[in-house]
Amino acid sequence: MKCLTLFVSILSSARCDYTVSIFPEILKIGKVTHFDHGRWNGKNGLDSSTTIPLVKEVGATAARWLNRDLGNGLFEKAPENPNKKGYPDPKYFQANQNKISNSYLNVVNGYGNPEVVMEIKGLYWPHWIDTSAHHGFFPNNIDAAAEFVFLLIDAVNKGTNGKPPQFFEVINEPDGQWKNTNWTTFITFHRAVAQKIKAKYPNIKVGWPTYTGASILFDRNDFRTWKTLAKFLDMALNHLDFFSFHSYSSMDVSGGSHHFHGSSEARLFGLLDLVESYSQKKKGKLIDIIVSEFGLGPVSGLDVQKPSPYLDWAYIYQHNSQIFTFLQRRDVMRKAVAFLLTYTDLLGQASINYSILDKNHKERDIAQAFKFWKSFYDTMTYLRIDSQFHNAERKVVSHVLVDQRNGSLSILLHNLDQKPSHVKLNFDKGWFHTSSGKSTCEYLNAQKKPTLDTNKPVHVTNSTVTVPAEASCYFQFHTTHNFAHAPTVTQNTYYSTDMVVAIHNTVVDVKVNVPNIGNIDFVRLRVSVSFSMKSPHQKLKTVVVNTHTLTSFYSLHTHSGAGEDTVWEVFEYNVPSNMLHQHNNDVKLSFSEAGGYLSTVAVIVGSH
Repeated sequence: MKCLTLFVSILSSARCDYTVSIFPEILKIGKVTHFDHGRWNGKNGLDSSTTIPLVKEVGATAARWLNRDLGNGLFEKAPENPNKKGYPDPKYFQANQNKISNSYLNVVNGYGNPEVVMEIKGLYWPHWIDTSAHHGFFPNNIDAAAEFVFLLIDAVNKGTNGKPPQFFEVINEPDGQWKNTNWTTFITFHRAVAQKIKAKYPNIKVGWPTYTGASILFDRNDFRTWKTLAKFLDMALNHLDFFSFHSYSSMDVSGGSHHFHGSSEARLFGLLDLVESYSQKKKGKLIDIIVSEFGLGPVSGLDVQKPSPYLDWAYIYQHNSQIFTFLQRRDVMRKAVAFLLTYTDLLGQASINYSILDKNHKERDIAQAFKFWKSFYDTMTYLRIDSQFHNAERKVVSHVLVDQRNGSLSILLHNLDQKPSHVKLNFDKGWFHTSSGKSTCEYLNAQKKPTLDTNKPVHVTNSTVTVPAEASCYFQFHTTHNFAHAPTVTQNTYYSTDMVVAIHNTVVDVKVNVPNIGNIDFVRLRVSVSFSMKSPHQKLKTVVVNTHTLTSFYSLHTHSGAGEDTVWEVFEYNVPSNMLHQHNNDVKLSFSEAGGYLSTVAVIVGSH
């Protein structure tokens, strides 16, 4: 292969590891054509009038209101309604509506009506309500419990003069309460809350299950957790507006090196495809997804009670890595909120580690996680791109944005590899030739400190870029290409109704209905499989679509760690356009041995 090479800061040998093809075409995924900054720059927790300008300066926004039912014992101190035994007194919430809403209203005004996700914990209830059926942890009367939530939302609406949060999660991370409250009760509670809220406030989007560890746990134990969540979805697809979960990766440090495990690109795709496949099967449409917490989770091998630039970098890396993944699924990813806070020392240094500011309101290195994205605006349009089908794991994730107002072209590359990656930029049919521009990179330097090098001039010798190990970079150029009449390619995803299919034999056959083909620009087949770690040599051998054997693919990045007993792999195949049939498409998958599960099969069609 002939490699054309772009070098960032230093020259290197002219070789390339990956090729990214860039087309002068607008890419529309679902309904999305433009970058939406407000979807991706959110952080957990509200802010004060003092910290709001500081958080805005780094490019972040308060996007999740936490624990309002716990604040000042709001639910726990609620008196009983004298006119309705067993229910809370509405006058109590009315009397406290300004106190309830003040901090949130400050955020609404300070940030200019940002999109905010509100949640409650549902842990503490007043002494007068009967909780005996749930070991003292949850009310027996589900309708009465839902009334608490409705009265809270009603008070917020009145206290803000009609500006309640746009999104509401009914309970945060309920999995910790399962030993006290059964799953059926939670489902009933969520339906009751949604019905009460939407009867008066139909524009508030209500969702759940706010499940932590979803991408790690869904495929374990024969997809047991997924099957439980599917029961929730049976209710949610009729009564709720979005599905939410939390996404964390762990880091193990040993001998100066590190290893991430837990949530990964492949596991996130596997999870999202499960939810969307089920939604399309049951309701004929996709469901919005909100990831209301994501980032770095548990850490081993480092003392989290000691300041560590190395650990700061890990928080930044996980933030950027997951954003790059979420952007690929922007048709269903309604919002992502990082679990990075403005400042907290609740757990000592362990929580300062994920704080944007220090106790003196000075920026910490963590702020770089948001500063990296600060230069991307809602005026920027996504261009169509292709990753290289090199029959191996894809280590570089890419996105390309153009601002048609000024010709600014931004090429975003995230390197998942622990060594530098050389990426060939192939502009289809030579529509653009790189020359000089600027680069911005976030990486771990030789001293193991997070480094954000911004707007560094680069002279492009050829067309291959070298991205540092585990780095996020973007390269900005100026193009005179006229996009006014650029074609728009619309990408849609169609799922097989067969999902979580046990691989009892070495061949699995499924069908995928593609209702409308149109003028095809590209076709992809995405296959998700879950294998047991006890069968390390099990492989997906061949994939046949309508009697045509597919030969070109790449797999999504995955990793595993201690205690994980499955590997969730995702493969994306290139499908010749003439092999696709309108309506019925047969997909036959052959495996090296029996065992594990075929999770989902999706056909992705780009057409104009």
